Amino acid sequence: FRQLAVIPRMKHGHIWTFPEVDRFLDQVLRGGPPLPGIKTMIAQDGTVQAETTSNAATAQLVSTGGTGPWTERTWKSTPATLRDGVVSASLPTERPLAFFISVSDTAGVRATTPYEEIGPP
Repeated sequence: FRQLAVIPRMKHGHIWTFPEVDRFLDQVLRGGPPLPGIKTMIAQDGTVQAETTSNAATAQLVSTGGTGPWTERTWKSTPATLRDGVVSASLPTERPLAFFISVSDTAGVRATTPYEEIGPP
């Protein structure tokens, strides 16, 4: 399981105002509760899915269309279905499209898949 967190619109710099860093340090150094984890997502036939760990409580599909610098694109989050450790969602029809799945535990700590892209038609 991956424990990566991609967070759109996060400010850059020397900040430590998000819980993923503290949770990761507690997990590694103190044996604390783990970050949620998520396996590689699979996209086919207009849907995307990925297996997740048992501590995932909510899931979203995060996507953006268009081209240009990533920081200038508008990222949209839509609810995804989380059932029996599997996240699934329908992909938007716009192309090009960049997307990833994000899961959160009950404390709001996030983990994401790496992003994937679908080019123009």
